[in-house]
Amino acid sequence: MTSHNLPAVSRRALPVTPIRASAQGIQRDLGADLRRAAAALRGMPDQAESDITVTASAAIVVTGRTPADALLAAAHWCRNAPHATVHSLTITRSPGPREGLVEHRLTLGIAFPDETGEYPDVAPTTA
Repeated sequence: MTSHNLPAVSRRALPVTPIRASAQGIQRDLGADLRRAAAALRGMPDQAESDITVTASAAIVVTGRTPADALLAAAHWCRNAPHATVHSLTITRSPGPREGLVEHRLTLGIAFPDETGEYPDVAPTTA
């Protein structure tokens, strides 16, 4: 397929409302989640056939009225973060803010390179 057969990508501004969260709130929530996950890990019996690691990783969550809306907004975010690497992508359909409405949530697992240009491993939380 040649490039002239591909669908055009709109450059119009997307109706995305940025969500601004305080760094302190994110740190508090992340810290609490990691403590709870580590506690659950400590309470598990040793199982030689499995390995469980608790890690902290970044994710971008985009919500749209349609899958296309969510994908376009995610593409817009990726253009604004050219150094980000998307490691995973999931899309879910869930009930919307009002009865009868649904929303499509796209979650991108992301990482940015460190000052050396490498993608550092996320240090696991040990039990």
